[in-house]
Amino acid sequence: MALDSNCKLEFNKKAQMSAQMLTCIQNSISDKCALKLVASGEKFKLGINNSSKSLEVANGPLYHRMLITRITIDKSSTLAYIRKSLSKLDEYMISIDYNITKIIGLYD
Repeated sequence: MALDSNCKLEFNKKAQMSAQMLTCIQNSISDKCALKLVASGEKFKLGINNSSKSLEVANGPLYHRMLITRITIDKSSTLAYIRKSLSKLDEYMISIDYNITKIIGLYD
């Protein structure tokens, strides 16, 4: 992808595939997921320059990498939370006098 002398984008096959990848990913994730990606502050846009103008264009492979990174971080955080919660389960069972129906009631 490049800017021509009139500052218009020139597309090639790679740019077209990148745009299609970005559209496909964005259409397959929830709004909540998309907001997490935007809020993370990472950039998924490439800078395109010519002598007189510069432009940022969204890039599918960068967006995909960002998505995978964010999912990995969320997964690690979730696993750490679950491990911590399970390590305190015995204390909780004592505090509720081993009443299993109270635990079941938490998930209804």
